[in-house]
Amino acid sequence: MSQISHTTVGGGTLEEVVRGKKTYVAQKECLIDLRNEEDIDVVKQKLLCHCEEICTHLEENSLRTINKFYIGKALITQRRKPRGKGFIKFDPMDPNTWKKNGISSRWGTHKKEDYGRDGMIVLTAITKEAV
Repeated sequence: MSQISHTTVGGGTLEEVVRGKKTYVAQKECLIDLRNEEDIDVVKQKLLCHCEEICTHLEENSLRTINKFYIGKALITQRRKPRGKGFIKFDPMDPNTWKKNGISSRWGTHKKEDYGRDGMIVLTAITKEAV
């Protein structure tokens, strides 16, 4: 069950993007776990394959063609516990542990009409320690 708070409001689901809603997606089901990969070529190959799978899913289910896609980055941090009493343990594979202000801010920039973007999908999260 998804938790709703001021840090998660505004995002949507992959299926909403398929149906044409312009939104960002930060869903566990869309993430690929790259935490244990040390070879950058393996990371690139896995990320490329994952992008292709997501794009294929979008095209097949929306009956639209993806003409362009962009890879970018956005800062995410761990969420605070209710009432500000410490932090929830950050898990790069669980968006419910993320504070999504960086993602929603990035999407706010890219959804403007002059960019012509239809959606933004978070594919992975990498911690500073892993870089």
